[in-house]
Amino acid sequence: MFDKLSIGIKTFCRPKALYFCLNNFALLEKYLGIQIIIADDSNEKYKKENQNIINTLKEKNEKINIKYLDLPFDTGLSYGRNRIVEKCETDYIMIIDDSRTININTQIFEMVNFLEETKYDLIGGIIRKRKISINSHYSGIFTNIKNVNNKILIDIKKIKKQIKNNYLKNVFETNICLNVFVARTKALLETKWCEELKVGEHEFFFYNFYKNNFKCAITNDVNFIQSPNKIRIYPNDIGNKFRNRAYNLYEKYIKLIWK
Repeated sequence: MFDKLSIGIKTFCRPKALYFCLNNFALLEKYLGIQIIIADDSNEKYKKENQNIINTLKEKNEKINIKYLDLPFDTGLSYGRNRIVEKCETDYIMIIDDSRTININTQIFEMVNFLEETKYDLIGGIIRKRKISINSHYSGIFTNIKNVNNKILIDIKKIKKQIKNNYLKNVFETNICLNVFVARTKALLETKWCEELKVGEHEFFFYNFYKNNFKCAITNDVNFIQSPNKIRIYPNDIGNKFRNRAYNLYEKYIKLIWK
């Protein structure tokens, strides 16, 4: 399976979160050796911390396989994810944020098997312990798509159309999921993230994925872990300004209306 799948992680100024994310991959034998591509647009202080974390993990186990992409400061989530996909040499890639990680029951290879068996191009999982609601689950079918003053307005409806397959029991059609998913690398190369959106890129990406006629699924059989809030928040010298500033840009592109 290692010749089929890579892991892509975009990180920014959160060394403790990156350590939490990588350490779980390093501890689970079945994933040890899979290529992990890290795109880092932190400032120099946090890049050094991130590189020390990576080097320490590699020293502990020579099987750990990490490709580090040193990006210019604050190029953003979209830019970083696009660079990750361009460097990917496998047919499938898992996209995951640095603030999330796997647990012992996370079935990544079964997600790949599902894509190989079906005509779907992307399958997302869920975050363990999140309250399951339409918003936190982040799944649904796009309906009533309108263009109003050059902004896309989309109604999202929860429609449980189950997808039969031999690997995962509870899989459903969707047009959007959380940013914890396995996808065909080719589909992500054709549907790039909008690099003007340094954050707030999520909804617009999935709209373009849908517009390009790629098929998306979600399963609640595969769950991931969110890192503790105390290591997930940005350091005081970074603050929320880098995360919050781009939502106005997002609003100019698209708005999802949850039904």
